[in-house]
Amino acid sequence: MAWASGRKAKLRLATIDACTASVRCHAMDKATTGLAKTWRRIGIEDRNVQGIVRKHCLSRSILDGALSEFGRPLSYKGQL
Repeated sequence: MAWASGRKAKLRLATIDACTASVRCHAMDKATTGLAKTWRRIGIEDRNVQGIVRKHCLSRSILDGALSEFGRPLSYKGQL
């Protein structure tokens, strides 16, 4: 019976991860759309995310925020 509780825990974690990804995607879409509609030109500074992640105190938060994915939709929406 121990494997059943482990399977339930994995399912709960997968559900939470999927919800987090959905919220992140929606928030990024709203933020990039607002920026693209408001400003003509937007400068994006390229950061060394892997170098920042080496500091373990914030690494999970930085990677969960998907900083590296912010520029791609913004550059696409800026061209429209």
